[in-house]
Amino acid sequence: MKQVTSCRGVSLVELLVAQVLVMMTVLALSGVLIAAHRYARQSANWLHAITLMVDAQETIRAGHVLDPLPAEETHKREVSITPDPTEARLRRVEVNISWNDGRPHSWSIVGFMPSVE
Repeated sequence: MKQVTSCRGVSLVELLVAQVLVMMTVLALSGVLIAAHRYARQSANWLHAITLMVDAQETIRAGHVLDPLPAEETHKREVSITPDPTEARLRRVEVNISWNDGRPHSWSIVGFMPSVE
């Protein structure tokens, strides 16, 4: 009978340890992917809010009437235009954007523009 002098291959214990390491890596990466998706969605909401604000200010600056947002819009926009109490040639334009993505968010920007005469 021939005697075996070397063992090739992987033992069951080594295989189980490798499987546990792979599963821990997959679980860690899934958490990272979930967080990345959440941050990407938050970033998209903030970018949309900034776009609405800039659009409102540029439309008002151009002297045009600001159109209302569509009914299916997730963000709400409120614009207030008041005369500046310190400088008669200026008007104060405040744009408020709010939305709810599970948590309420609100952001405001104030600008000063020449009065329309």
